[in-house]
Amino acid sequence: MDEVVRQSLFGREPEWMREIDVSAGASGGRQLGKAAWHQAVRVAEELDAKGREIATTSELSDVGKQKLLSRAVRDAGVTLGKVRTHADKLRSELTDFHATYRSNGGEPNDVVSAAIWPKLPPDNVKVQILYRDAIQAGDWRTADAIESIPMVFEGRLVIDELDELRRERMGVDNPESLAALEAREESLAAVEIALAASSEYVGDVGKDLPDPDADDGSTVGGDGLLLLTPSQFEEALGAETQGSSSAVR
Repeated sequence: MDEVVRQSLFGREPEWMREIDVSAGASGGRQLGKAAWHQAVRVAEELDAKGREIATTSELSDVGKQKLLSRAVRDAGVTLGKVRTHADKLRSELTDFHATYRSNGGEPNDVVSAAIWPKLPPDNVKVQILYRDAIQAGDWRTADAIESIPMVFEGRLVIDELDELRRERMGVDNPESLAALEAREESLAAVEIALAASSEYVGDVGKDLPDPDADDGSTVGGDGLLLLTPSQFEEALGAETQGSSSAVR
């Protein structure tokens, strides 16, 4: 793939990936983020290379070239499905982080919060200022109360405001946790962007191509893998015995 095209699709490798070692594998976190990003990029690069190879194969007819390229597109789609699984894993890790994070301020006290609510100003902006003052002073009880203001109070904050303020609290209360959160968000975002770019590229290459298996009696399953007929399966087994490798279902 031309470097200019590659750069336009994916940009440069994110800087944070340069210090990440994935030689021993990647099951989660930053390592999985880097591995999945590169996998998404390779899908487009390999499909581009395959397309160039097919285009210069003189033994194939135009229809044959189209069908072979269509098969390559379908195979690329299967690999992208694996990248989506990696993105789902990173997304799950981010969700788990939010669910399990606990402030250093201790568990909220509902009784204390209930006593603070009536004293809060009925003004959204003033409540946000009060919250920021509270976390700077280490007044976690007031911060807890503001985070849990019931709907009946006029000064309550909307979800986006709360998320922003909680992030600010984490930066004051537990900077290491904030760094861990941002690392998870950055990893997921990088993979999602690369996955979207690669998916769009594969879709563009496959546009208007014929079904590669329309004439051979086989079908394609919901996961994008080829479902072989019994005779095709036997043929594939014979080819594998002779040293060829085939991914069949």
